Amino acid sequence: MKLELRNRGTKVNHMKVQRIMNKLELKGDKYRRKSRKYSSYSGTTGTVAKNRINRRFHTNVSHQKLTTDISEFKC
Repeated sequence: MKLELRNRGTKVNHMKVQRIMNKLELKGDKYRRKSRKYSSYSGTTGTVAKNRINRRFHTNVSHQKLTTDISEFKC
């Protein structure tokens, strides 16, 4: 809303726009944060890799054992 008013040549404070929009119960769709509920359903999973490290993370050689966690990616 503020950007549209600025594009039309009207300077207005963003808090004033927010107060007016709240008073009129208007909400912007473009910049509203989308909420996502967690679901543990994994569907059909592929093959699970073997646990070769067996929680032995300590080593005397650098970069010998590298691990990561890719349990959930947000799209």
